[in-house]
Amino acid sequence: MNTDTPTDRRLQLPTEARVLSWCGQNFLLDDQDGVSFSVPTDNVDWQSACELAGRHRMEFLLFKLFRDNPDLDYPEVLYQNLESQSNRVKRRNLAMSAELVRLVEKLESNGVCVLAYKGPVVASRAYGDISYRRFVDLDLLVDPSDHQSALEVLREEGYEQKIVKEQLFESILQRPDESILLDLHTRIIPRYFPFQFNFQALHNRQTEVDIGGQSVPTLSTPDAVLAHAIHGSKHRWFRVEWILAVAILIHQTTDTDALFDRAERMGCERMVLLAIVLSRELFDASFRPSIERRLNEPSQSIRVVEDVADTILDWVFTAEWASNKHDKRTHIADFRLRSKLHPNLAMKTRFWISVLTDPREDDFEFVDLPAGLSPLYRVVRPIRLLYEYRGRLADKIS
Repeated sequence: MNTDTPTDRRLQLPTEARVLSWCGQNFLLDDQDGVSFSVPTDNVDWQSACELAGRHRMEFLLFKLFRDNPDLDYPEVLYQNLESQSNRVKRRNLAMSAELVRLVEKLESNGVCVLAYKGPVVASRAYGDISYRRFVDLDLLVDPSDHQSALEVLREEGYEQKIVKEQLFESILQRPDESILLDLHTRIIPRYFPFQFNFQALHNRQTEVDIGGQSVPTLSTPDAVLAHAIHGSKHRWFRVEWILAVAILIHQTTDTDALFDRAERMGCERMVLLAIVLSRELFDASFRPSIERRLNEPSQSIRVVEDVADTILDWVFTAEWASNKHDKRTHIADFRLRSKLHPNLAMKTRFWISVLTDPREDDFEFVDLPAGLSPLYRVVRPIRLLYEYRGRLADKIS
């Protein structure tokens, strides 16, 4: 485990990465009375910083940093480009948000219980402004029993089903005359995780979020924290903006003891703790005393989380990481990291059995079986994994 303090770690980051840290600190401290924040200006390559911010979906938080700190020595043309992009994205986000509201109303009027999440919901909830977050699709969550009914309603609204990812619990739809993509989910968490959310419980705890002047039903704040912490951990937090958004959602959670009680019961406490540790390291985020006490406890979970956080911080800002071409971003490396975040042997075992036998998209592409033989994909998957990693296994054996 790295013994450096969060401040030490931030100072060791490349300068362009530290700019993203400043963007997060600028936002977190924005509403705290009596707290000042100054941005160092030594040797910053603002163009490179802007490119890095784009990879991590933080370019408009960088634009906010520029607006809030007019004395920064950034190129005027860079500011103008970001301003132009921000205005363009805001118009698109407003149009997508209006479509989201319309679809939710249409589904509800047809008796389909639905929750909006991700995309504009996170932008409004975390930042209070949908222009601060770039998103490319809309996400709706329905009960599995309502999936076909929801598809029928969406088809009537002109959406065509492009892809069905049964193993990834979603259908992807698009209107022929528009560029809007719609992900219709029946679960938040992939099947191979040893825990799941119950849709009816999520729906019973729902709240409403204002997007573009209209409200949509969405996850309660504690449920949103858990969902996004799980999502970030599933993807090894390769976008830094995800870490900031979860930190802000945790700040908005009034009963953090209840949040952690639920996380412990589900088995995702380490994933929430990982988001917190990463946000402290990157953004100097502070949390309620109950959370700080939990972080200071000498527990096995904290040791594991800090070890995983060190691993993520070692590579999260590399150029190849966000593009999914990093040599460490293998399926096995992903699964090993996720396994560490499960709290006990029983959950780890269920996770690995599912990982090694539940078929995914790559397995269906590896061999095309007739529908009647589809159960054999559970055998195909371990064979495909052995074939894919045969070279690495041979190197280890030799």
